[in-house]
Amino acid sequence: MKENDSEKTYNLPATSSKRNILRSFLVWIRQHVPIIIFGIIFALAPFIRIWAAEISSGPYIVQFWAFAKVFQTYGLDFYRYADAQLAIFPNKGWGFVYPPIWLLILRLCLFFAPSSQVTYVAGNAIANPTWRLAMKIPIIAADLPIGLLLYWGVPGSKRRKDNLPRRMEEGKTKTEVIRCLKRYVAREVFGILHDLGIQPAVQDT
Repeated sequence: MKENDSEKTYNLPATSSKRNILRSFLVWIRQHVPIIIFGIIFALAPFIRIWAAEISSGPYIVQFWAFAKVFQTYGLDFYRYADAQLAIFPNKGWGFVYPPIWLLILRLCLFFAPSSQVTYVAGNAIANPTWRLAMKIPIIAADLPIGLLLYWGVPGSKRRKDNLPRRMEEGKTKTEVIRCLKRYVAREVFGILHDLGIQPAVQDT
């Protein structure tokens, strides 16, 4: 009996340590819920968009295909035909008004989809799935760093997202944190109105 008691006593610290680790992990998750949600969305969004890329289309997709084909054929002489009057263009008059770097990206997309083509169904030009995917990959890839920049770089955005967990760490309740945020918004709005020369009516409470 004594041996069993000693074994149980010996196992208690290990069990307590595991519980503390689990508790700390749950607390960390609770404090970082906004960032975790953002990370999940950030990770899943590209896969959803890539899956949808092949099954969605529009007039710009076939027009970009035509731009890429004309650039492949005429090279640096492309801008002579950039007004989109050639027979290859599905949308006549929809000229190339985009930055030159986009033309190079379209040509690179065509390199990865050399057999891509446009077919006409009931008078509508439709690009094959290979081109749809190849053309949209650079756009999806560019949206990822832009999303990060918007999340981390917009003035005050990160502070507002992390404000709730940080304030709750300081001992404030969720209601108190929301009240503080309302006061902050009220001060900001009052300052803007004051700068515009508008005197808001203040009601005594």
